[in-house]
Amino acid sequence: MSTSFICAEIYEGLNCKLVLLSSGASGKHHGHFMISNERPSPYGRQPYFRPSYNSQPRPQVIEDTLRSGELQIERKLFFLNLKENPRGRFLRISEEVGGRRNCIIIPATGLKDFQKLLADMVKAGNEIPPKMDAPPV
Repeated sequence: MSTSFICAEIYEGLNCKLVLLSSGASGKHHGHFMISNERPSPYGRQPYFRPSYNSQPRPQVIEDTLRSGELQIERKLFFLNLKENPRGRFLRISEEVGGRRNCIIIPATGLKDFQKLLADMVKAGNEIPPKMDAPPV
C-alpha cells in the first residue's frame, strides 16, 4: 500500500500556508494533514537586508581594472572585468537587464576551475542532442 500526498496553498490575506494531505492507495483522503508554516520561526520575520543605522557607510574599495571585455549574445549583454583590489584579483561577470546590472564575482584563485567547468558545459552542449520539442535556434 502506497501513500501519496496532495500539496495545496491556502491564502489568508497576505499569509500563505502550504498544506500536505495524505491519501492511501484507494485515493481517498484521510484526516491527516500538515501545515508547514503553522509555527512561527524562532528567528521572527526578518528582511533580507537589515540596514545598520548606527554604523558609518562602508568606505569605497579602490579597484584597478586589469582587463575588460563585452559580449553580446542574442538580446543579452555581458561585461567581463578582471580587477584587483587590496584583497586580491577577481573576475566580475555582469549582465545588463533593463538598465540594471546583475553580477557574480569569481576570485582569481578559482578561475582555472571555472574555466574547466565552463569547458565541460560547452562540450556537453555540443554533444547532447537537442530535444525534439525545442524551437530551432
